[in-house]
Amino acid sequence: MVSRLLYDCAIASRRPSSAFESLIPALDRWRHQTAKANNVSPGAVLTDRAIQSIAYSTPSTLDDLAGCPGVTPGTLDQYGDDLVALIAKHTTRPPD
Repeated sequence: MVSRLLYDCAIASRRPSSAFESLIPALDRWRHQTAKANNVSPGAVLTDRAIQSIAYSTPSTLDDLAGCPGVTPGTLDQYGDDLVALIAKHTTRPPD
């Protein structure tokens, strides 16, 4: 699944974020763990389209995340803070 997401995103965009390649698998792992914990399908937590748009744009706020295609208001309410934290973990550079 992850390699398909990477391929689809590479085709869809020529200029993904610098964190793109590490963020796709991280989002996919998070989605599966969250789905298992909530006894729902992974697609009910976050769709492939949402993972692609998040990895491409690397939103840093809830407002930015809300603008990602595939991120619904319900997803934002239920998982938004966790997603922003996960994204920050993969996009924040250590201090010099």
